[in-house]
Amino acid sequence: MLNQVHVPSAHGVACDLCGASDFRLLYQWEVGDSWNPASIPLKTWRCNSCQLVMLYPVPEETDMPDGREWWHSQRRCRRRNRW
Repeated sequence: MLNQVHVPSAHGVACDLCGASDFRLLYQWEVGDSWNPASIPLKTWRCNSCQLVMLYPVPEETDMPDGREWWHSQRRCRRRNRW
């Protein structure tokens, strides 16, 4: 069972589309995962009311390597070239 402390609604986050606060965890990328450049775990959540998928928590610049933006253009090019 997922600890309620980590659910977005426990932090006052509601769905941007319908305003509901009932979410289900879809996937989590731990720190160090090749899809997660941030220094915090990343999680995608689905709203149980309208099915909108969101990222929570959203990393801040200080959570990213070299203080870069969440999806820096250099990282995007490296990811494309990798495939």
